Amino acid sequence: MKQLPKIRQILENVKFEDSYRNISEKYSVDRDETFENHSYEKVLLILKSLDYNFKYNKRERFYELNQSINDYEFTFNISLKYGLVEFIWALRKNKELITLGGPWAFIIRLLNHGKKTDIKKPSFKNYDDLESILKESLSIYEEFKSEVISLKL
Repeated sequence: MKQLPKIRQILENVKFEDSYRNISEKYSVDRDETFENHSYEKVLLILKSLDYNFKYNKRERFYELNQSINDYEFTFNISLKYGLVEFIWALRKNKELITLGGPWAFIIRLLNHGKKTDIKKPSFKNYDDLESILKESLSIYEEFKSEVISLKL
């Protein structure tokens, strides 16, 4: 997957790598403290309280948000396994995937020309931690969306 210079610029403009690194460092709990048995209904309520209408994919066990704005379709998936949070994005224009898709760690790796990152997935020990992680990640998502729309890829 190649990356367009505009996508790289957008990710740099929103300080994507630094923001994700901050979330990862701020929300890092010991493995034996992670909250693995969360309720997907409770997570959907948290997301709804943040004004997002995610759907839960029971078969694949992830939360999915699809938003269409102008010619763009933004997909934001969230996987919560073993008390870890993984964020996965995709961006399409006119139904065609445009250079961005995959977990955040993978996107950062692309930004760094394939160099492996030391950023770990954020982890949580309770619903309050999870809500904070989701708030911060959704803020990054909103900044990214705004940049994409304003720069008109």
